Amino acid sequence: MDWIDPKYRNESRRRTGSKRSGRSATQPGSATTKTAKPKTLESHIRAVVAQPSAVWGEAYEHALMDLPWPASLSAELTFEWATVAESQARALVRAGIRPRKLAAVMASHWRQADGEHIEDSRATDGGSTSEPIDQCAFQWIDAAPHQAEAALGLAGLLWQIPTHAAIAENTWLGEWLETLVDSLGSLDVLGPQWREQPAVCPLVLQCEIPLLLAAATSPPRRVALREASRAMDNLAGALEVSVDDPAPWLMEGAIHLRAGLASVLRCRVLGDALGLRQWYGPQRKALARLLAEAARWSRASGTQLLGTLAKPPRSRPVWEHLTVLARASRSVRTAMAASGLVPPESGRVNPELLESKLGPAPCYSETAETACLRVDWTHKSGRVAVDFSGPHVAIEVLGPKGDPLLAGDWQSRIQRDGRLLQPDDPWREVCWFTDDDVAYLELECGLDEQARLQRQIMLLRQERLLFLSDALLGGDETDQWSLETHLPLAPGAAWQPEERSTEGRVRTRRGISLALPLFLPEWNRQLAQEGGWGGVCLDGDSLCLVQHRPLRNLYTPLILSLDNKHASRPYTWRRLTVARDLQIVPPDEAAAYRVQIGKQQWLFYRSLDPPARRTALGMHTIADFYAGRFDADERMPDTIIEVEPQAES
Repeated sequence: MDWIDPKYRNESRRRTGSKRSGRSATQPGSATTKTAKPKTLESHIRAVVAQPSAVWGEAYEHALMDLPWPASLSAELTFEWATVAESQARALVRAGIRPRKLAAVMASHWRQADGEHIEDSRATDGGSTSEPIDQCAFQWIDAAPHQAEAALGLAGLLWQIPTHAAIAENTWLGEWLETLVDSLGSLDVLGPQWREQPAVCPLVLQCEIPLLLAAATSPPRRVALREASRAMDNLAGALEVSVDDPAPWLMEGAIHLRAGLASVLRCRVLGDALGLRQWYGPQRKALARLLAEAARWSRASGTQLLGTLAKPPRSRPVWEHLTVLARASRSVRTAMAASGLVPPESGRVNPELLESKLGPAPCYSETAETACLRVDWTHKSGRVAVDFSGPHVAIEVLGPKGDPLLAGDWQSRIQRDGRLLQPDDPWREVCWFTDDDVAYLELECGLDEQARLQRQIMLLRQERLLFLSDALLGGDETDQWSLETHLPLAPGAAWQPEERSTEGRVRTRRGISLALPLFLPEWNRQLAQEGGWGGVCLDGDSLCLVQHRPLRNLYTPLILSLDNKHASRPYTWRRLTVARDLQIVPPDEAAAYRVQIGKQQWLFYRSLDPPARRTALGMHTIADFYAGRFDADERMPDTIIEVEPQAES
């Protein structure tokens, strides 16, 4: 695709045309014949770094100062804006971005109960802040094709080269820059391998770095435009592919989505400085779709789901400029306004219209192994982000008024006859389904000794109820099983148990979320009479659901209300009798529950054994899982979702 702006074309030809003076080197009668070797960016960089670093660093800085940045924006601001995880902040601090600007992100909210810092298990290390910068820089070159933090560190370092070049001890910069440029030639941004890596990796390596070097090192005009056009072709391809498959932008719970958008913005500024034409319709459309994804994966405060709670300074100018570049539609801007990214749109917002324009608010990416369950595009509450690409399932739940209820790694501790079982398989998706009523995700991982752990996350979109559960499937033998499910409370969320009953409330600054442990009897005295085999307690910063029972399978469902109104209404729940062939089945074969909040009632059923026709409350089913709501005029529930049994392999 031709990216050279017509108004620059003639100037480019004049500047790069050969000069003839006297007799031509190829003219007959010449003593020798010489063929000029085409100039490349690689050879130009070698010539540049052959000078003292202070000399070429100063010229590099002068070129950066001439970039046509929009008002209130700068390269450093885009890095700050895109930093939503502590691993990203570490990489950027090591690259030379001022630590004070990233201090809020470094104060991560992923912490243990004793206050000591722990790592975010979903993100890879971007380099220790105490590691020598030259060691980090060369490591980043090798890791950047598949590690987002390394790619981010490379980009930050390249924009901060003048700062590093001014230090006399940094004699490694020239060799590092040559190594980096040589490594870029073997990469293919549209190759199949890039589809399984975070999008920021190819964006930085094959788009931003060539554009930045072409703008900052002042190669011959023809070389600069050739490299810039190739980089812009790569960027256009990466954007357009995202329309059909945004998975690379959603890796690791979409925590690198903003870093990718920031790289796109910097590429556009560099392209303008080099005289490249503006984007065509397909690129603008793709960027607008990515802005809608950013809105989907944001809290109502404008911060990133699954990321730090700290809001970067002056973030609104970045969002505003991106919407201008994308020529974003009113629907996209409305979705962004509902997530606090841009100022609210005037007029009444119709959630159903937004869904028809932007697609369903809930989304799931099989490749990225992540999902976002939402009530709709506008409600502050009813947002659930899930990432199961790492060893633990990371989850964040926004409750009433958009305040976080849960945030962190959802973990389980499982013992069989006193022996601790460990996962021996990665998490995988078993079922994903969404419609106007529900968004449902079911995951599974294998355990030692052929046991399995299945995890359900279901959002009832109309009622704003969240159903969470762990199902331990232990096999055919009855053993003494212990299952502890740890749900991480968000900063500012507090657990308040009831005195006489087993339920409780999760309180936040602006809301109260009702928590109903369906696997327990409603009253504490009932549980005591049954031997006290389970309970709900606070374990550090986690809400812990506990069962210790001599059974084959265990099931721990919990309902969390995402609406303040539910806590002020009458509520109750009962475990129902489940029968098969007119015989009552034991609790480790199947479980069913009836739940009432106010005038609304629901039925939940779960099979823990191979499929069979069973009955609960007059409802006959062979499903693995069933959820239904009772209509006021009907005795039988209307189906919300029915999950069919898995086919045997």
